[in-house]
Amino acid sequence: MLASNQMSPQTLFYVWNHWKLIIIKVLSHLRHTDGPELNDYAVMYEDLCAKYFGLRKDGEVDRYVVLNINASWLSIAGRNSLQQDGNRCLLGVPQCHSCAQCFWMNELSSVGFSVLKKLESAVEISLKPASSYTLKDAWVVIQFLRDALAWKQAF
Repeated sequence: MLASNQMSPQTLFYVWNHWKLIIIKVLSHLRHTDGPELNDYAVMYEDLCAKYFGLRKDGEVDRYVVLNINASWLSIAGRNSLQQDGNRCLLGVPQCHSCAQCFWMNELSSVGFSVLKKLESAVEISLKPASSYTLKDAWVVIQFLRDALAWKQAF
């Protein structure tokens, strides 16, 4: 139910799962790009990241033009890796992918905790039998966040 900026816990959980799966696929792409991939998904994920982070492919295959060097996604290590070429700031693909991975992992955690808080609030407010579904959904989010923390530490 979408009404006056409100969403049911089930809809929130559905949207969270859909978004999470997209981000996991993007992360998988970023981790496994050893060479040029020509499949449609690789091109789509690369394009998504480039547009989201404000990057333009340089004439060379192995670097991007960074449009905003003060962007929050660009880590300190990424800023230190920037190369000046006239007016342009360039970032190598490996450094770009590393910064993007850190950003998306942090986003997964941050959004996941926000979803969890909203689900917990819904359970506290509602004592209806439907809240058992919300409890189950909250447990699934908790498990994901626990696993994501392990991935982050391994990363």
